[in-house]
Amino acid sequence: MVIMTADTMDQHIDVGVWAWDTSDNIYLLQAFECNDFILEDEERLEQDKVRKDLNKAPVQTVADLMNKEYLVNADGVGIKPTFCVVDQGGHRRR
Repeated sequence: MVIMTADTMDQHIDVGVWAWDTSDNIYLLQAFECNDFILEDEERLEQDKVRKDLNKAPVQTVADLMNKEYLVNADGVGIKPTFCVVDQGGHRRR
C-alpha cells in the first residue's frame, strides 16, 4: 500500500510518500515540499509562469502528488496513494 503524510509548516507543507508492506514495514519513497494543498487553474498558471522565469519545475500541490503513481513497474503500472494523513492543529488550517 502507498500512503502519504502532509505536515503543515509556516512557509510550506512537508509531504512524505510511504510504502507499507504486508509485514508492516514502512518505507519512505519520496519527500516533497509543497506550498498548497490544491490550486485553481488560474493560480497554477500564474505560479508556473513565475517558476518558468526562474528556471524552476512546474508547481506541485499535495493533490498533484495524491494523483501520481509510485512504485511504477516495467509495464508502466504504479500505485496511487490510498490516503493522505494531514496533521491536525498544525500551523495552517485549511
